[in-house]
Amino acid sequence: MTERRAPYELTPVEERELPHRVLELLKAHRGSAQAITGARMAVALGYIDEQGIPQDRHIRRVIECLIEDGVLIASSVREPVGYFLVETLEEVGPYRATLKSRAMKNLKRLSNFNRGVARQFGQQYALPLKYVEPAIEELEQ
Repeated sequence: MTERRAPYELTPVEERELPHRVLELLKAHRGSAQAITGARMAVALGYIDEQGIPQDRHIRRVIECLIEDGVLIASSVREPVGYFLVETLEEVGPYRATLKSRAMKNLKRLSNFNRGVARQFGQQYALPLKYVEPAIEELEQ
């Protein structure tokens, strides 16, 4: 394992290889019971700063890209905490509920912020987003 020292940016080779390395690591963490934190992934992949602190920024970005590419990576905020590859339909519902809750909290925060801007500056902003429930209702269970 080659350790990188922060501050650092990914080399072109790392940019190509890191998604494959992250996915290979996640293959050992299938199902919510096998979740692994971003920090532990950073350590396993050698992304540690001079003080020995795991640097998981690139890991999180790669995970976002893998999810955009259709890889079913979920995360858990309950023990065991971390990322995992979704193995069963039973793992889908709780993760969707977490994402929906976060989205609703962020929309509420945006709405409150917009009201503050309107009070302080007189500028009005609309919330152009509307949540539409997916057609497959069974995923909620």
